[in-house]
Amino acid sequence: REREVCLVGPAGSGKSRGWLERLHRDALDHPKSRQLIVRQTRTSLTSSAMVTLQDEVFPEGTFGDAESDRPIRFHSGEQTYQYPNGAVIGVVGLDNPGKVFSSQWDRIYCQEVNELAERPYSTLVRALRNNVMPWQQLVSDMNPQIEMHWMHQRCDAGRCREFVATHADNPSNTAEYLGGLESSLKGAEYESLFLGQRVTEMEGSYYGAELRALRRAGRVRDVPHDPMTQVFTCWDLGIDDYMAIWWVQRVGTEWHWLWYHEENG
Repeated sequence: REREVCLVGPAGSGKSRGWLERLHRDALDHPKSRQLIVRQTRTSLTSSAMVTLQDEVFPEGTFGDAESDRPIRFHSGEQTYQYPNGAVIGVVGLDNPGKVFSSQWDRIYCQEVNELAERPYSTLVRALRNNVMPWQQLVSDMNPQIEMHWMHQRCDAGRCREFVATHADNPSNTAEYLGGLESSLKGAEYESLFLGQRVTEMEGSYYGAELRALRRAGRVRDVPHDPMTQVFTCWDLGIDDYMAIWWVQRVGTEWHWLWYHEENG
């Protein structure tokens, strides 16, 4: 019930289905509650969350359009699924953010949050003011990203609670499927695509295998900034690609690499 929760896992682990089941259950349990599904664009929701909601989450025979006699109906004008108890689940793309802030919501579910920058994500909290459900939440899901991705950093800082989903958590994945998938993935792909761990080896990386070995040996770990020790910066200026900067301190016999930033333009 934390204010922010992110479900991290590979495709096929059931992240979206899990959140949509939660939204549907809470819509039934809390009359007049208001929940919202958002993504980078409205078009992307049509072929993702809305298909799952209508085909897999709503019980058979309960969903129809505004002209039907079904208990759950989709109002195309308001872009909301409407329940008999007055609860609604809306859909909106952040390419048209006005709708998010013109209404009040109990929960906002941000699908594929890794498509967003942190600033538009963090502004969604302002719309959590309906106060019908016992708790107001901003929830999301994402595929595992590199350690420095803003959402992983937000979770590590305690601002968002991170849960990891794996293929084994999805009850529709058979033992045969899991066995075949596990045997076909190796190294960094196995860690991120099967275990749902954060990406440690980017595609095309020169030193991916070496870095993986260093992590297992405990030589890559969190290090503090020592305010009494000089900080150096290392620059790769970039011409046709990104400029990169590393911050580093020499502490005893160790090099402490404190932070990394890249930018273009």
